[in-house]
Amino acid sequence: MNYVDPMGLYYAGSSGTDIERAIRHPGQAYKAYFSRRRAEGSTRKEYSSVPVHWNNEADAYRHAYWNADMARNIGKDIAEEIANAHESKAEQSNGELNMDLWNNWMGRELGADLSNQSKTTEQIIKEAIRNGLLQTNPNQNIEDLMKNFYDYKKDKKGKCSEGK
Repeated sequence: MNYVDPMGLYYAGSSGTDIERAIRHPGQAYKAYFSRRRAEGSTRKEYSSVPVHWNNEADAYRHAYWNADMARNIGKDIAEEIANAHESKAEQSNGELNMDLWNNWMGRELGADLSNQSKTTEQIIKEAIRNGLLQTNPNQNIEDLMKNFYDYKKDKKGKCSEGK
């Protein structure tokens, strides 16, 4: 494929799918790129003492932050398409892929949640970690995460119905 990338949105980790998406939707790709940059910057700040940001809480934070930020800026559906295109090119174990997909999904859910409108993306993701909503290890039990998410949603619904 021959194309021009005047904004420099191509990066070494880009796949053909990422690039094709960027060409079809340059405005959304531009916003997704800067969401990724904000996620990386926030992760470096929050986890400066952690030497490697891979298959751990820092990795979970980065994935969830990126997707929450995209959901807030370009919409949940488009964010899903971009994140899935990105993950489709990743060479990783099934556990790592599932971890990334879970945290991407959770980030989008939380970013699109209207009850989180007044919070920063950083606040949303820190709260998600405190509530056990993010997968921080590729071998973590997904059933525990699902239960935590169910409890989180139930608690939020209860607070909304009480007018809190």
